[in-house]
Amino acid sequence: MPGHREILIFVMGLGLAFCPLLRADQSVTLAWNPSPESSVVGYIILYGSDGANYTNQVDAGTNTTWSVTGLQEDTTNYFEVAAYDVNHNQSPPSNPVEYVVPVASQMVTVSANPANAGGVTGGGSFVTGSSATVTATANTGYTFTNWTENGTVQSTAPSYTFTLAANRNLVANFTTNPIVYTVTPSAGTNGSISPNGPQTVVKGSSVAFTATPASNYLVQQWLVNGKVAQTAARLIHCTASPTPMPWR
Repeated sequence: MPGHREILIFVMGLGLAFCPLLRADQSVTLAWNPSPESSVVGYIILYGSDGANYTNQVDAGTNTTWSVTGLQEDTTNYFEVAAYDVNHNQSPPSNPVEYVVPVASQMVTVSANPANAGGVTGGGSFVTGSSATVTATANTGYTFTNWTENGTVQSTAPSYTFTLAANRNLVANFTTNPIVYTVTPSAGTNGSISPNGPQTVVKGSSVAFTATPASNYLVQQWLVNGKVAQTAARLIHCTASPTPMPWR
């Protein structure tokens, strides 16, 4: 028919391109060069799963880009483009383009707070709907506290398992372990101290001891690490230290 040869010539040179930057899960955007022939009034996109029998088609009109949606994840699809004239006479299609629809995935990002307080594992890319586990391991001097996301607690267990429905940005929070000292009082033979025996005290806090002298004796002084800390008093508040505290 008149004009049919022009369509054939055009389509033989038709460029069909895959545009990965425009790709979205379960869809693909196709682009091709416009026809310089005035007889071409539109384009048909043909596609299918075997590269031979194209069971689907879309009329793209005069557009030279088109997004095909409804594709199944993890399937191979083949696409061709044909031009048509006002009488809907179609040219032979372009060379096929193959496209494998990726499986939708989500990203898991993990970090430690403070950064040097411990190690975190389990981050990466995961298939949507699958299970992921992140694990936090505290370094010496720290204790794991919780997993948070955008400031909201997600789990208080070091190993946190969840189902991926969206990207996750998880922070493993750690606290500094307190430094603990043992304070050991000593009263000799002329009195007693209460409480008696070693006392466990967190660094920076205090512990109170009461001295009770034997009959005919008085409290002379308190020594902490060999230095006078308090004199003539029944009660002493001692900042925790790692050494014994004798009494006289």
